[in-house]
Amino acid sequence: MKSFSMELAIMVKLRSPRVVSVLGVVTTDPTWLGLVVEFMAGGTLREALDAEDYAAAVDEARRRRWLGDVALGMSYLYAMGVEHRDLKTLNVLLDGKGRCKVTDFGLSKSDELNTASTMATQAGGGIKGTPAYMAPELLESNTFTEKTDVYAFSMIVWEVLDGGVPWAGLNPMQVGMQVMVQRKRPPPPAGAPPDLVGLMERCWSHDPAARPSFEAIKGWLAGGAAPASPAASAAALYSPAPSQLSIVGEEPATITQTQRFMALEVPPGAQPGMTLQATTPEGTTVQVAIPAGLAPGMRFQVAY
Repeated sequence: MKSFSMELAIMVKLRSPRVVSVLGVVTTDPTWLGLVVEFMAGGTLREALDAEDYAAAVDEARRRRWLGDVALGMSYLYAMGVEHRDLKTLNVLLDGKGRCKVTDFGLSKSDELNTASTMATQAGGGIKGTPAYMAPELLESNTFTEKTDVYAFSMIVWEVLDGGVPWAGLNPMQVGMQVMVQRKRPPPPAGAPPDLVGLMERCWSHDPAARPSFEAIKGWLAGGAAPASPAASAAALYSPAPSQLSIVGEEPATITQTQRFMALEVPPGAQPGMTLQATTPEGTTVQVAIPAGLAPGMRFQVAY
């Protein structure tokens, strides 16, 4: 019970608007342990995706908000030194306002805290999690880092965009063959926003080092915005959030009014802090510093 007590002591101190709060534990029955958590009226994210009218009723703005909520919750957990190890849509809950919170986190290090779903998918070598969300390195050598949870997040992105279940119809061994040996991933949903598809594909990179951190994912999703109308493009998004850039030949300026965004990609060999020169759709040349946490091939947005 020592490991249980240590993990519970950490979990009850975690407080984030995007993480389900653990309030206490039931200890009246020595043969059973139950956690007391805050009530989430909206059920699981998976249940929301299974709704018959999901495709028509849930617009792109809400889908982006859900993904941003999960990224924010996961970024907080890692900032507090907590791994999730079983991130999936069944472990993301919706509150009464339809916002997502991450739950069932940090349970795999303590045998007393393993959930039924985690135990059911534990392999003989000690691998804990859900096969469809398992990264190649976890399947191959039981190696776990933050980037392993990032891979699981990519499956959540796919589910939110598609509405379906990743690797539906395949058993755990078949999933492992697809992911580990053939290096395949679920096909990107037709008509999905290109920027979210790009994020998803970076998060499920075979090489863990190529995947972004949750801090970087959180920042990117917070900085972007859903199109204001079907006619709006990824190169002309609108947001009131302030941003900084330098127009060539002028002093840097902070822009706080309604503004446009353009998407840029970090070129090979570039590093955070380096300056890129780009041209806006209107033809203005600007200089943009590469944000922290980004690697070559990753895309980000800048306001102008």
